[in-house]
Amino acid sequence: MSRERSVAGSAAVVAVGTLASRVLGALRDASVAATFSLAVTDVFWVAFVIPNSLRVILAEGAMSGALVPVFAEVRARDGEPAALRFFARFLFAMTALLLLVSAAGVLLAEPLMMAFASGFAEDPARFDDAVTTTRLVFPYVALMGLAAMATGVLQSKGRFAAGAFAPSLLNVAFLLVPFTTLPLARRFGLSDTAALALAALLGGTLHLLALLPSLARSGALVAPERPRGDADVRRAFTLLVPMLVGLGVYQLNVASSRQFLSHAGVGATSYLFYAQRLVEIPQGLFAL
Repeated sequence: MSRERSVAGSAAVVAVGTLASRVLGALRDASVAATFSLAVTDVFWVAFVIPNSLRVILAEGAMSGALVPVFAEVRARDGEPAALRFFARFLFAMTALLLLVSAAGVLLAEPLMMAFASGFAEDPARFDDAVTTTRLVFPYVALMGLAAMATGVLQSKGRFAAGAFAPSLLNVAFLLVPFTTLPLARRFGLSDTAALALAALLGGTLHLLALLPSLARSGALVAPERPRGDADVRRAFTLLVPMLVGLGVYQLNVASSRQFLSHAGVGATSYLFYAQRLVEIPQGLFAL
């Protein structure tokens, strides 16, 4: 009964944190829609969905499909120090992968934009803005991947609050755009979409930083360590492969819908994004 109450309490913490993030997300979308034109938000939401799709695959997939089960198994089998060594080595390998993906996204932004929104190419200036925004926002993948790994380890150690509430900081960063990144972008001659991209990077950074105190208190704030043939790290990546395939198939649906909407006129991409965000309020609360 005590264990059941503990699980129920942890689920409640996650639910409240997720609800707070979803409500702030709705306010964020209202603020963005009120501040920027549909032409601007169409470009940004497509540019943002590309690294966000990879975040779902690499960050959430790595956490739930590979890191958490192997970390828990190593801790049960060999003790806490061995589990932390595994985490340090897995962290090294995943960080290298995330940085490689981020660099590839920056270099391949133009073909990626054609794959997600070739309709933008009908207006060369708009397409160029979309490509530039994609390059600027792509490091978000690495930030969210690191945050997901930190959250996974904290959850494995029974700490749920930081991981539940930290995602809200991304929405806070967007809510502050009119007072922070938008004036900054205009001062340096950047586009309004660049202001939104900078807000995403700021929010991702704040999300990651918010997890560090809890990691330190739990003793899991470790420096990355080169794996050097670690069998548990290899097994974790083996477990990750089917998760990548399963999540990747769904992301094909995301890409095809954005591709269609890019040919459907100004506003179509933004309308779908805002509608999906409303649907995700109850979905996120109960499913996640």
